[in-house]
Amino acid sequence: MNSLVDSGRQLMSPPLLRGRNVLVTGANSGIGKAAAVALGRAGADVVVNYAFDPEAADEVVQETQGFGVRAYAHQVAKVVEECGTIDMPVADAGLQRDAAITEMTVNP
Repeated sequence: MNSLVDSGRQLMSPPLLRGRNVLVTGANSGIGKAAAVALGRAGADVVVNYAFDPEAADEVVQETQGFGVRAYAHQVAKVVEECGTIDMPVADAGLQRDAAITEMTVNP
């Protein structure tokens, strides 16, 4: 839960994004993971979208659910069916593979 410190005492504040549904792409690692966890901490229900590594996505879901919000891992677009709406898409998916550009592929 968020807290504010005022004159040495802590004041609890309600989660800023309570009741919002957020889709975070690339949320099983890196910046996407950090965004998903931070949005969950702020009270949003989070869809952890991923391209591969479902185990890593499930770990993000568990961490995010620890803030008392709903979180799901999805590799496909079933999101609106389950959530009803997406209030904030966060599109940050990206992969970097250290190789010459001529050797890079879109496959994991």
